[in-house]
Amino acid sequence: MLFTLKKVIGNMLLPLPLMLLIIGAGLALLWFSRFQKTGKIFISIGWLALLLLSLQPVADRLLRPIESTYPTWNNSQKVDYIVVLGGGYTWNPQWA
Repeated sequence: MLFTLKKVIGNMLLPLPLMLLIIGAGLALLWFSRFQKTGKIFISIGWLALLLLSLQPVADRLLRPIESTYPTWNNSQKVDYIVVLGGGYTWNPQWA
């Protein structure tokens, strides 16, 4: 139960679902309560954040610190083997 709850909450905190939740909360406030100004602010913030996160220059700027952490591969080194890491497992003695 807690594992499922953790997964649902974790997925809702990703950028796209979070922006859609903010927009949905704004629509709910706009239609079903007396806090219409707050609803309009939520909708505006949700759409603006969704727009900004969708633009390529903003995405590149957010990814730059992550991508520049590790150096690029130096092509001058000779490679003998390439290991492909994966989550699956298949037993085949002929591949060894």
